[in-house]
Amino acid sequence: MTCLDKMDRFLNYLSKIYYQNPSLPISSDTIYYELNSFNEKDCQRIKNTALITVQLKIKNYLRDNTKLEIFSNGYYLIIENRNGNNSQLFYKSLKNAIKMYLPIAIKDLYQMIIEIIEFSVHQNILMQFRITKELRNDALTICISTQEDALKIVKYLSEKDYKFDIFSSPFIPKYKNIAFTINSEISYINVLAKLLYVYLQNKIKTNTLNLVTSGDFIKFIQNELKLLTKTTNNTILKKYNLKTMELYNSFVMISKLILKTLENSLTFEEIFADCHFDYLPSSRDHKYDITASDKEKFIYIINKLSNIYGTKKLHLIIMEYIKTTNFNLFVRRENIRRMIIENFPPSKMKLVISELGWNALMSAIHETYEKYGYDQAIYAIHKFIENNKIDSFTNENSTRSYLGIVIPSELLREVIENKVAGFNITNNIILSEILFQISQNKYLTN
Repeated sequence: MTCLDKMDRFLNYLSKIYYQNPSLPISSDTIYYELNSFNEKDCQRIKNTALITVQLKIKNYLRDNTKLEIFSNGYYLIIENRNGNNSQLFYKSLKNAIKMYLPIAIKDLYQMIIEIIEFSVHQNILMQFRITKELRNDALTICISTQEDALKIVKYLSEKDYKFDIFSSPFIPKYKNIAFTINSEISYINVLAKLLYVYLQNKIKTNTLNLVTSGDFIKFIQNELKLLTKTTNNTILKKYNLKTMELYNSFVMISKLILKTLENSLTFEEIFADCHFDYLPSSRDHKYDITASDKEKFIYIINKLSNIYGTKKLHLIIMEYIKTTNFNLFVRRENIRRMIIENFPPSKMKLVISELGWNALMSAIHETYEKYGYDQAIYAIHKFIENNKIDSFTNENSTRSYLGIVIPSELLREVIENKVAGFNITNNIILSEILFQISQNKYLTN
């Protein structure tokens, strides 16, 4: 059964409730409840099951963990890993960030929750974990401030052997069984419930409840979005109870995501595209162990991209990505954008490039010295320092070509500054000499 089939099953179930009970008033709250009670796995209503015992057990287990903030609002048990940030910074980081709906393994529910929380703490993942007091398809949600941390959770869960019984609504975009939305001013399911409420009202007025389908619902949302984006008059705002422009903007943004999910045109990258990543120091300064596999993957990516963009444009894109975290700068061609999202968050990409670029510079200096001698090596170094030109290095074993592609000159200069920070350098001639000596393994750097 396709995702669209599951959507149709739910819409058919929902329309039948009102078709068979014409005196029953339509309520967006009722629709909201039904959306959260629908199990995508078998297209059945989830059996009423209390999770209060699970909440208490988890709270008791974690009560001595000083790294976590644990509290309840009466319905949710909320567990927060703030990574030392104060409340203001922490909650700012979660605004318009990533909201993940985890699949549920009923038999291993307690163990699964504890393992995910402990994994998040161990990985210094800034997050808010919520557990409802009753079983629903959104019983387990995590709000996470960065895309890289969200993908860590995805990878961790995909490597476990949990047998999942409940999956979130088929109307929510998914990646590897985990549903993703935006932690915005108004929730994704709330927007969906409001759209369905107006849609079903229209169907009742036109006596066409028996013609409810996902295809028809798509057309309805398309028309509503045209109205919403053309005008913000009071009639439209009142129709969906949008009392502020912030609510209006969130509603339109999420409606577009819902439409793309229904159309099956939402890409993996677009799931994250509207999330605003406020990288706090604790998340940006994450320590990575750069592996040989990381280097191989990046060299593959950079070779592909240099053929697409050319070196100059590629380097501009790389520096912009490191600065803005906007992965949409990269093409989807040959799966490149997804490879970057899954493997190279900006801070890690910078580390990989810095290591590859430094090694490439040392190799270029060494090869030039071996072929042409000391004077040419010093001249080539000095020329790069003075005007960013690498054409005086030899291209023996493609060292110059590789150096020119693998790292932007702006970033290479930053790497050099960090590497020679402990030396007493008063001019570029001394800097050239020190770089030469390092290439000959006569000086050690950090």
